[in-house]
Amino acid sequence: MNESCLEISKASACLFKDYKQSEDSYDNLFVLTHLGQLKQMEALISSKNISNNCLVVLYSQKNLTVPKTVHDQYSSAFKKAIFVEIPFGINKLDFPKLKKIEKYYKKIVMLSQPRSLYLNSFEGHYAVLTSIAQSQSVKIILVEEGTATYKFNLKKMTQSSKDSTLSYNFVRKNFMSTVGETQSFKKLVKIYKNNKELYKQSKIFVNQIVKDEKFQKNLIEIIGSQHVKASLVPFKEFDKAYASFPSLIKEGFGVKDVDYFLIHEVINDESEEDAREVIEKYNITENDVLYVSQRYHLDPEQYANTVTAILTRMISGEQTVFIKLHPKENKKIYDSFKYLEFVSNKKFVVIEESQFLIESVIRLSKISQLVGLTSTTLVYGPLVSPTTKSISIAQKLIKMLPPTQTNIKGIETIESHLDIIKIFDNIEFK
Repeated sequence: MNESCLEISKASACLFKDYKQSEDSYDNLFVLTHLGQLKQMEALISSKNISNNCLVVLYSQKNLTVPKTVHDQYSSAFKKAIFVEIPFGINKLDFPKLKKIEKYYKKIVMLSQPRSLYLNSFEGHYAVLTSIAQSQSVKIILVEEGTATYKFNLKKMTQSSKDSTLSYNFVRKNFMSTVGETQSFKKLVKIYKNNKELYKQSKIFVNQIVKDEKFQKNLIEIIGSQHVKASLVPFKEFDKAYASFPSLIKEGFGVKDVDYFLIHEVINDESEEDAREVIEKYNITENDVLYVSQRYHLDPEQYANTVTAILTRMISGEQTVFIKLHPKENKKIYDSFKYLEFVSNKKFVVIEESQFLIESVIRLSKISQLVGLTSTTLVYGPLVSPTTKSISIAQKLIKMLPPTQTNIKGIETIESHLDIIKIFDNIEFK
């Protein structure tokens, strides 16, 4: 590991290689990867009065900005912060990488000796961690992170085992497209060490087979340890969970002990002030409509024009539609909505600011309608403002968009995301 590339300046922080057992013990271990999860965990700590906490931040060398941001912003809610460099691509099944991460997780659990482990995730290498923690009688706690946490509630979430083994056809296909293409193989001539073509293609063939997920799965099943094998199945045996939809968590995970928790109900003075500034600047009222845009692989102009057509039919004469664009929105989409703002005499208004919590705006303004495609805001908006009606226009958008090559990929993604938000009964679908 090359952890030295990450600069550590806080006295309470250290790199994994420097982490040693101290006289201090920590009751709770919080494991996360990015700033959003940090804010989620800190809000939970604040609202539930959780004390004596240790933070574990996972990162890779591919992106040092994220752990640096977490380092700079984590609060005194944590007595210690350990920054652990994990192998890049660890989210894919890879026996050597999982074997390495198993050693890291064992050391962390053994040295910190927590009573409870708090996680947002439950698949792959996180299942390795939960297996290790469970073997040490550590209480394992799930903290909801958006709607993806509820994917076990999907009826489509059935795992098929028929494709879990490495097939003969797969091996044969890769062999014939690599080694089989060499003249040496075709002519069955004697192989010499200097036959670079055969060597090169043989190496590609081996790499393709070894990197295949089915091969890795078979390898883990055969020689993996108890903890590494745990990566093959999502972890569901949580002792406790914190979630905004307790009944759905109980149904999806079978967790009996679930506490209600919604980060957007934890009042933050800074986010509230930012929200008030936006509301006052644009004169957003409880009679108005808010459209939450998302980035999808769609033709920008067709997307903007179709959304405009749908929204125009939905609103009454007295309402203003405020458009909250994604921070990294395509400029063509921005330009299209700005043109709409101009020709509509500001019946449609683009909110220019991006650095504010939209849920805080919804809570304070009590806006009449919240409209979007598959945004998680559609799920959480009505929780922070019960009088706000949440509406998804994704199905109507899909019907109206031309099924061009450009749009097909985006439409497929929208449909898969729709499956998740249809779990929640506080959204109306158009």
